[in-house]
Amino acid sequence: MTAAEFSDLNFYRNVFREMLRIGNPTRIGNDSPSYARILISELLQFSKDEVWIYCDSLKNDVWGSPVVTQELDNAIARGVKFNVIAQKGVDNNSIAADRFKRANVAIHKSTKELDQNFMVVDSKAYRLETNTNDRKGYASAYSPENASKLIQAFNNLDENASKDSEKSKGEAPK
Repeated sequence: MTAAEFSDLNFYRNVFREMLRIGNPTRIGNDSPSYARILISELLQFSKDEVWIYCDSLKNDVWGSPVVTQELDNAIARGVKFNVIAQKGVDNNSIAADRFKRANVAIHKSTKELDQNFMVVDSKAYRLETNTNDRKGYASAYSPENASKLIQAFNNLDENASKDSEKSKGEAPK
C-alpha cells in the first residue's frame, strides 16, 4: 500500500468515525474491500446493544482482516448481541465464524438469498453492500428508518433460516 493510499484510508476512517459520533445521516460510499473493512470495523466499534449481519459467507477478505476481527472481539466482550445469517453458510477457515462460535453466536443459513449484504448497528447505523463481488456499497451513520427496513428484511429472512443450524463451526455448508 502506498503512503497516499494509506492516507486516503485514514482520512476515510476519520470522516466516518466523526459521522458516527455526531449521527450524520449522509451516505458514504465504499468501492473496495479496503473501504468495506473500515466501515465494518467502525460500525462494530460504535455498537452498543445489537448488530444484525446478513452476508454471503463471512469471507476472510473483509471479515478476517485484523482490524475487523479486533473490533468484533471488542464488541463481543462488551456484550453486544449478534444476529447473523450467512446465506451460503460460512467459508472454510472463516475467522469471524470462529469468533462467533467461541461466543456461542448461532449463524443461520437462509433458504432465501438477496443480492445484497448488510449490517445494522443499534437500529440506527448500517452498511449496505450493493455489489457483493467487489464489496461495493454505502453506509449511513444515522438512519433509523432505513436501518429498521433492513432489520425487518433480516427478520423475514431469519424466519426462513435454518433453525436447526448448529453454533457456527467455521465450516463450509454440506
